[in-house]
Amino acid sequence: MSKLSLNKRERIKGKKSFEEIYNSGKKITSSDKRVRAIYKVLESDAVPRVKIAVAVSKRAGKAFFRNRIKRLMREAYRLNKLEIIDFIEPGSNLYILLLPYSYLDKNKKYRLEYFTHSIINILEKIKESIRSNDTGH
Repeated sequence: MSKLSLNKRERIKGKKSFEEIYNSGKKITSSDKRVRAIYKVLESDAVPRVKIAVAVSKRAGKAFFRNRIKRLMREAYRLNKLEIIDFIEPGSNLYILLLPYSYLDKNKKYRLEYFTHSIINILEKIKESIRSNDTGH
């Protein structure tokens, strides 16, 4: 399997997981205010893993529009995931919930480039936050 794939083991599933991340995770916003992320690092005995999910509010628009935004954000993460995967230390799992932050114009045709820079920025901020927490202990 390709290193750049995004298989089922790399996705957050289940209402309980979403609620835990949403309620007790750290929140980060990209510099351009296009994407926000809620993330949480959990201890694990297994192989270190990064799991992600993308959520778009129903207020953003119709289902086909929300699904397109989710696909674009997942693809932007998939193409840049090596930024964070190589950073995770053994004995921990990183869970990331990605959400579009700014108002999305329903009439605009969004492209992958719209989210790519924001996702890279989010991943860098998460790395910085984890790094500062590790040195803070």
